[in-house]
Amino acid sequence: VGSSHHVPCAPRSRAAAEEGRMYDEAVYLPDDEDQVPVEDLSWLVAEGASASVSELCASGPSATLLLGCLLLAAALLIVAIRAAWAHYGADIEDFYRAVAADGGGPLAAAQVG
Repeated sequence: VGSSHHVPCAPRSRAAAEEGRMYDEAVYLPDDEDQVPVEDLSWLVAEGASASVSELCASGPSATLLLGCLLLAAALLIVAIRAAWAHYGADIEDFYRAVAADGGGPLAAAQVG
């Protein structure tokens, strides 16, 4: 069963606009899956799509190389975070200490008790 969606569209021509229609007049477009034509994709299988996939896998990088690059990127990210924390840790601590002194922030309860 189809449904309709409210889609604002401009009139198709300037003449329609001159007839008194507004440019933001609502137009209802049908949303019916039964009206969508069926595509025949069997030609993809007939061409040997699985052979194409195996050819692509043969010429691409190995899974070991990709995993190694991923692990290297993760290690570099960890090192960068540790370096940033070492450099800015004191500033971050001072900021939260000042916020807590004003009566807010995550350290406010720690200083009260």
